[in-house]
Amino acid sequence: MQIVKFGQKIKGNIIMTLGYMDCVHIGHRKLLDAAKRAAEFLEDFDGEKVMTAAFTFSNNPFTTLKKDILPIYDLDTRLRRLGTDYAVTAEFDEEFAALSADNFLDIIVETANIKGIVTGYDYRFSANAEKGVDYLKEYLLKRGISLITVETAFYGGEKVSSSEIRRLIKDGKIKEANALLGSSYMVSGTAVHGTHTGATLGFPTVNILPKDGIVRLKEGVYVTKTQVDGKVFGSLTNAGGRPTFDGNGEYIFETYINGINRDLYGKYIEIEFLERIRDIVKFNDRESLIRQLEKDKERIIYFRNF
Repeated sequence: MQIVKFGQKIKGNIIMTLGYMDCVHIGHRKLLDAAKRAAEFLEDFDGEKVMTAAFTFSNNPFTTLKKDILPIYDLDTRLRRLGTDYAVTAEFDEEFAALSADNFLDIIVETANIKGIVTGYDYRFSANAEKGVDYLKEYLLKRGISLITVETAFYGGEKVSSSEIRRLIKDGKIKEANALLGSSYMVSGTAVHGTHTGATLGFPTVNILPKDGIVRLKEGVYVTKTQVDGKVFGSLTNAGGRPTFDGNGEYIFETYINGINRDLYGKYIEIEFLERIRDIVKFNDRESLIRQLEKDKERIIYFRNF
């Protein structure tokens, strides 16, 4: 996936999706899948290469809108895995918020040879979100550009929403959040040095720091799977502080990877969260902690088939 700035030109034919894509839940995935299908159809019909692009924001729009709503993922994490060719990113600031509907759409359609636009039925845009799909359809019709609208996604009879997924993540209800996301909640980053205490306990760990401006997962111990150097391993992740040996309360992702016993400092790590198994506890002695870690390790066996 290539990331380009709003207004930057892309060479070639493009099917563009419009939306915030703040967490790429199953509703967002319906948009991306529809774009892929449309691109494949046009390629077969015209014999010319058609690529996909997803419009989104490079920052948190709610900072400008004075709302305290953090995104769930950073841009790279939320789109990179889904096969989208381009992410077209705009910085949501006061200037962008003041764009008229036509100004915004003029920039979008001049990005490339836009063959089609994909949105949800409830898509809103322009200053104060005053315009919707009817206006977009009329605008595109005048320019001979197709509009594909995708039905709202529901799960368990309820509309899938980013706000509900945020709540579930904050509450540590990771299995429920994953069902709405359509894949496992994931964090990623470059491994940093820790205290190396885990190695002295027989449980060597790798540490990555949380990214700024992202909603935080409830502190606790989770069954996870971790990708390193293109290989996936069962793992356990302590998300949050480490009260037994480190009293400063720093929030960190500390992961024991089953099957790896080597220094991973500087490696790029991806951690997918599968199940929350317990709260973080301060142990009185090393032996108690080791016994608990051995129990925790047994939970990995239930997730061997990755």
